[in-house]
Amino acid sequence: GRARGGGKEGGRRRGREGGEGGRRARGQRAGGKGRRARKRARVSVWITGREPRSVQMGRPAAASVALALAASSALAYAVHHLLVTRRPKRRRRCGTLWASPVSTCSRRVILALEEAETCDYVLEPIDLLKREHKSAHFIAMQPYGKVPVWSERDGPLLLFESRAIMRHVAAGSHLIPSDPALVALMDQWISVEYSYFYPEFLPLFHERVLSRIYKGSNYKPDDAVCAARVAALEPTLDLLEHHLSSTGGPYLVGSYSLADVTFTPYLDVMGACRLSEQIQARPALAAWIERCLARPAWRYCLDGTVMNRVRQETLG
Repeated sequence: GRARGGGKEGGRRRGREGGEGGRRARGQRAGGKGRRARKRARVSVWITGREPRSVQMGRPAAASVALALAASSALAYAVHHLLVTRRPKRRRRCGTLWASPVSTCSRRVILALEEAETCDYVLEPIDLLKREHKSAHFIAMQPYGKVPVWSERDGPLLLFESRAIMRHVAAGSHLIPSDPALVALMDQWISVEYSYFYPEFLPLFHERVLSRIYKGSNYKPDDAVCAARVAALEPTLDLLEHHLSSTGGPYLVGSYSLADVTFTPYLDVMGACRLSEQIQARPALAAWIERCLARPAWRYCLDGTVMNRVRQETLG
């Protein structure tokens, strides 16, 4: 009997223990579900700024959290919008340009600087008539004794060759297209200027303009040399005319770019080189030249205002 009673008592005890274990297990499962639900609610509040419908409403703490998160998100967006998307464009102070404001290569770089507006700079004028570009100090920077030279303010970078400087100071500006295909076309026209236009134009410029400056106003240009250079220049003028008339764009790659910048110093003196007849015979070329020379940054290169940088601008 005791054995049987013990069996019954043991059964009841095991039943109670089993019931308590089941209740604990169910409670743990319910607690786990509750924690997961609360976690989902917090994520929902963070993303949407409001609680899901499955969460009981009317709890002040939850409402306060939702409101605070929503306000924080709105504030973060407003700060980002004001400081990033509405941030005013600022120049960074970055270097010194050793240049002659009257030389075509120096004007190429000055034009790029003024058009790009990505750099501020100090101008160190070099007097070519006094042969300052042949001094030991200058030769140490430019072994060929040519202007311009660019010195970076915050770093060891020292650049010579105007097209390399032009490309460097225009980085990140509208002068270099964002489309890689247009960048390739821009580089193509820069190469045309350097490889085909410049070699024929420079001797003509020397004969008809520079020689009168360096050798005196009585210098007589060599007509045979000039005629040969004009004839050699005609194919490139024809190419420019065809390209500009066929594309119908205002500039060489559509919008104004370094391709236009690199030609502009020579376009300005084509009249002095007695090339007006060749220009007028090509209307698209003439219109492009007029647009390039009318740009405010180019007028700045010519009117002497750039000399203010010698007296007023400092690298502080």
